Amino acid sequence: MADVRASKKASNFASTKSSSKRSNQSRLRLFLDSADEREWEKYFPTGVLYGITTNPSILKRDGVPCTVSSLRDLAERAFDCGTKELLLQAWGSSASEMADIGDELSRIDPRINIKMPLTKTGIEAAYLLQKQKVEVTLTACYTTHQALTAASMGACYLAPYLGRMNDNGRDGMQNIINMHRIVTATGSTTRIMVASIRSADEMALLAAEGLDVFTFSPAVAEELFNDPLTIAAAAQFEEDALANSWQFDEDA
Repeated sequence: MADVRASKKASNFASTKSSSKRSNQSRLRLFLDSADEREWEKYFPTGVLYGITTNPSILKRDGVPCTVSSLRDLAERAFDCGTKELLLQAWGSSASEMADIGDELSRIDPRINIKMPLTKTGIEAAYLLQKQKVEVTLTACYTTHQALTAASMGACYLAPYLGRMNDNGRDGMQNIINMHRIVTATGSTTRIMVASIRSADEMALLAAEGLDVFTFSPAVAEELFNDPLTIAAAAQFEEDALANSWQFDEDA
């Protein structure tokens, strides 16, 4: 009888643990906007990041050639580092050329999502890829009505540039909140991936409005782990632990 009770207790404990894991699942996805492997190695061990985003400008900044072969190597290292999703941007002078490059990039790994700029050419290229069942992201979004374009074609993500909108005299926060309202109200599966983020506080404000996908620089990632009051409290915990353990060490 005792064995039966113990078995039931263990079963209930396992069920509670399983339920707890399910309840902790979140739609929140945080991406690191970097092609620098050294930055990946800093932040992926925290378990906070979901994926990595890049574009030709980021590749240039981080010293990575903008070629399919180079991005194949980059993807291998990114997935080895623990990323669940990698966004690579296609390039080209025509929709067909961009789609061809996007197709090549998508074939590297099924976890790759292809980015296209929100120009007419980029949208045409994205549509060509969608016909081949390739997941696409529309990027360089600067105005609310572009959410209609992304939602209508069923893009996986739409990436508005928060900081750059503000730099150009547009209300980035309100525009992005309105984009979120559009995709929600229309029942679209498109998710707003907020980019060009200048601070962790901006993310927190938008998350409170229901936004749940963000991509940000290593500098912003560092803010997530470096509140001065938290660091001071942690240092005090360590100091007190050391001061309160020496007598027990002697007893041992």
